[in-house]
Amino acid sequence: MLREAAAHGLPVSIVVGPRACGKTTLVRRLVDDDVYQRYVSFADPGVRAAAAASPLLFIESLPFGTVIDEAQLVPEVLVPIKEMVDAFGRPGQFLLTGSTRVDLATMGGTHPLAGRFTRFELGPLNAAERHGRPTTSIAGLLEGDPSTLAVTDLVGADYDLEAVTTGFPLLFTSAADPRRWRRDYLRSVIPATLRESDHIVDHQRLTRLLEGISGMSGHELVLNHLVSDLSIDRRTATRYLDLLEEMGLIHRLPGLRMKATDTERAVPKLHMVDPILVAPDPGGVGDDRRGALLESFVVNELVTQLEWIGGADSLFHWRDRRRDEVDLVIKREGGFVAIEVKRAREVPPRSTAGINAFRDRYGERFRRGLVMYAGSHVLPLSDSVWAVPISTLWSMKAAS
Repeated sequence: MLREAAAHGLPVSIVVGPRACGKTTLVRRLVDDDVYQRYVSFADPGVRAAAAASPLLFIESLPFGTVIDEAQLVPEVLVPIKEMVDAFGRPGQFLLTGSTRVDLATMGGTHPLAGRFTRFELGPLNAAERHGRPTTSIAGLLEGDPSTLAVTDLVGADYDLEAVTTGFPLLFTSAADPRRWRRDYLRSVIPATLRESDHIVDHQRLTRLLEGISGMSGHELVLNHLVSDLSIDRRTATRYLDLLEEMGLIHRLPGLRMKATDTERAVPKLHMVDPILVAPDPGGVGDDRRGALLESFVVNELVTQLEWIGGADSLFHWRDRRRDEVDLVIKREGGFVAIEVKRAREVPPRSTAGINAFRDRYGERFRRGLVMYAGSHVLPLSDSVWAVPISTLWSMKAAS
């Protein structure tokens, strides 16, 4: 993806994602493999000071094909980068990374690089990467024949384990205490982000909000309930949620609604981007929360794989006031794929009720329905509706 962009894409690529998700490791490998020629990081105080003192001279000193890590720390370099890009305009000129969204206009008004960059979002490792099978099944799920997808035969406990396994690389590959890692991560990442932000934010309130919403992962985020429970006013909570999303720690799926007068709910659904953010020990949560954890796991897997193939137009959930609902709606090229997540080993009765209601509602824009469940067989349920094991997200067919 990034290799292709460097060779044939726009002059600038921007990689964003939460801290410690592996951005630096990824871009350093691109330099080691000669996809890019030089690596500099604004996390280095000396480099950062030089860039801030004279942004134009600093950028002019860099060779073609430079990676600038933590670019959000010196936003003044964006205008000189624009001038360099406009003068040369070749693919792979710069690669920028940032933990907060370096592509946002909050870096100083209208973004200087508008129309000149491609944005890539990196999250924690997904299941395919954790299993050493960095391939994608998303195209087959959304557009191909699901019956051709590889499946791994798992029991329910195996799926529960997948759903609570962290994707933060250093935590996944070490024997570190998850409770301490989570505590230290939140203690460090939130203050560091606030230093880079224009927001005036109370660190303790933001941490309290993050702790409060962690139990809502996989559920609708009703703001009135949230502010009441945490004693935070609505405006502050809205601003803090925006910041947590900028930090890459949460996904909010808006409710899909055709018209303001419709019976569909516009309340967003919340998903934490990694189970370690849900609880100090996600494996210790009760059975009543495992369904929601599995749903967040599937949503995060699909979001990651969608990024590998160029992303989606939009992501939603859907719920009608008659209580028909769909966990995830993917909009691509004007059509909708409706996805339900079930923790059951067998396809539950009425598992397609929400998908069928959605299909009735959206008619010709409906492309496919998927019931992703904890079984081991791909099953056709009706025209354009399939039951698909969740394991297809990381399984790979054996070589023939």
